[in-house]
Amino acid sequence: MSSDDSTSSQYDWVVQQLLESPVTNSRSLTQSEKRSLDATYAIAELNFYELAKFVDGDLEESPYLETSCEISCDYSQSELFDAKPVRELQFRHYRHLHNYLASIYSYLEHIRTLVNRRMPNSVELKSTDFTSSDEQDGSHLTLQLTFVLGLRTACQHSDFRGLSFKPYTINAEENRVQVILEFNEHEFVDSNIRRASDFLSGTTGAITQYPISFLTRFHRNNFQYLDEDVRDWFENSE
Repeated sequence: MSSDDSTSSQYDWVVQQLLESPVTNSRSLTQSEKRSLDATYAIAELNFYELAKFVDGDLEESPYLETSCEISCDYSQSELFDAKPVRELQFRHYRHLHNYLASIYSYLEHIRTLVNRRMPNSVELKSTDFTSSDEQDGSHLTLQLTFVLGLRTACQHSDFRGLSFKPYTINAEENRVQVILEFNEHEFVDSNIRRASDFLSGTTGAITQYPISFLTRFHRNNFQYLDEDVRDWFENSE
């Protein structure tokens, strides 16, 4: 396991970082628990694959979507986003995004359940332990998870507030339209999400402008690292 932040360096495992305690695992996963953990991880992997496959542009740099759409050369933005092909493109993209974020949440809750089965009554891994509202105290992983779970809250409980599509490249002569999903932190903070600004700890507009790029880096680096590290902790039972 490797990490640059001081919070992580105090402990050997992510589970210990989350609990801020040098807790050890009392027993290995049962075969049934392994299968259920594999399933929740595989669902998140599949949902990311489907989200990534739906994007036409570069996932980490310019994750735009492209479709054919007849539109006038002097189009307005409302005309563009009212066009049926573009509306359908947005809905399908939101569906993939929603599914991925929901599966990440389910995976974390599954980890929490498995960890708590092995903890004494005095120790409990809570849902809030995966997040940090303080950039100084949070690890890189929890700060990343904080924004991911903020996006999940926006998608599932706040009508996708803070998320909107913008024109990327329009070629009216060839009837080709490219749009891109952007994140607006001011709209997100002004939403009905409780303490919405806490979800933005440790992030900047430059990092979160394109949520798909953020999620791609998170999934390829942090999520896979989290899964490997947690599994190692489960295998190192006393």
